[in-house]
Amino acid sequence: MINKLCLFLGTTILLSSLFSLSYASSFAQLAQAETSATATATDASTAAATAATAASAATEQSEQTQALAAPAPEPNKQHESAMANSIVCLPIMTHEQVPLYIRPQQCYELQGGNVINGNLTVQGKLFIKAGRKVSLTSGNSITVSNGGQFEIRGELDLKERSAINIDHNSSFNCTGLLYMSQGSQFNTRGTTEIKNLGKILIEPNSQIIFSDLTKFRNSGQIALNTAIWEVRNKGELNNSGTIDLLDGSRLQFLDKSKFINAGKTNLNAQSQLSFIDYARFESRRMFAPKGIVTLARNSVFENLASFKQQKGSSLIIRDNAQLLNNHTFELSGAATFTGSARILNDGVFAVKKAAQVHTEQMAVMINTGTFRNEGGAFTIDNQNNFINDNIVSGHESRTQGRHRL
Repeated sequence: MINKLCLFLGTTILLSSLFSLSYASSFAQLAQAETSATATATDASTAAATAATAASAATEQSEQTQALAAPAPEPNKQHESAMANSIVCLPIMTHEQVPLYIRPQQCYELQGGNVINGNLTVQGKLFIKAGRKVSLTSGNSITVSNGGQFEIRGELDLKERSAINIDHNSSFNCTGLLYMSQGSQFNTRGTTEIKNLGKILIEPNSQIIFSDLTKFRNSGQIALNTAIWEVRNKGELNNSGTIDLLDGSRLQFLDKSKFINAGKTNLNAQSQLSFIDYARFESRRMFAPKGIVTLARNSVFENLASFKQQKGSSLIIRDNAQLLNNHTFELSGAATFTGSARILNDGVFAVKKAAQVHTEQMAVMINTGTFRNEGGAFTIDNQNNFINDNIVSGHESRTQGRHRL
């Protein structure tokens, strides 16, 4: 009996041990499986992170490549303009030497008492301080080129045989005084802009020559004393100030150049105002010449204000030139219309008592306004010289020439 009991207990213990071993083995396998799964998940997460990092790096590199390949943005023009206008002007004192070459982006202001003794080139900016005086010595020049700017706010004295030259795309302003001594010159070449709000005084034997597409606006005063001023090659003078032509001075417009007078132009005795080769004169304010006015070779005088010729003066229109009168045109001196000239009157054309007016050759006067003879001499070569389509009034001249009207 005891033996049987011992055998039963031993068998029970053996089965329990075997079950424990089996459970431990299963638990170990389960733990190993969970560890393997965790490791696998970790590896997958690491691989995904690595792939994401690689993709991000590739994207960043692609963006950098596109940025390098993209064209550079256009410069801010407003910023460039602000930078150009913010250039600091350096003062040049009386005792300091004036540099003879002013580069682009450089700016100087002469403080007065300066003497320019050499040929100065301005491609940047040069100013003469208001209320101060500067001299350019005899035989030397100031040349403004390459977009340079020169402005007289004070006074500049040009000595004998000295010159100012304003070249293509450059500019000159005078708000002070420019004094041109005998034999000095002011020249322009190319497309230039000139403005005068101050005073320009031009002494005998001095000259101004504006060539090419020079545009000159005068709102100040210009006085020529036995001097010459020529505007050539489609240049334009726009006057809203005062121009005085004194003592035999000459102002001449050539080669399709133009004079627009909305200010005061004083043409004294013996001085000349001429328009030649398709030049044009637009008179928008009263003009009362005492000197000689000439139009020749296809030039045009358009009168849009009162024209009052003074005694002793002369008007010559010849060689296909034209007078277009749309206002009041009064003659008190001598006038000659010749060589296929055309006088078209759509306003009031008055021959005053002292006038001597002659139309000859193939010239013709066509009246579509009012022609009035107030006792002067109006003569023609033949009936074709005068065509009346409107009103003729006034006294007959006592010297009608070969034909009456």
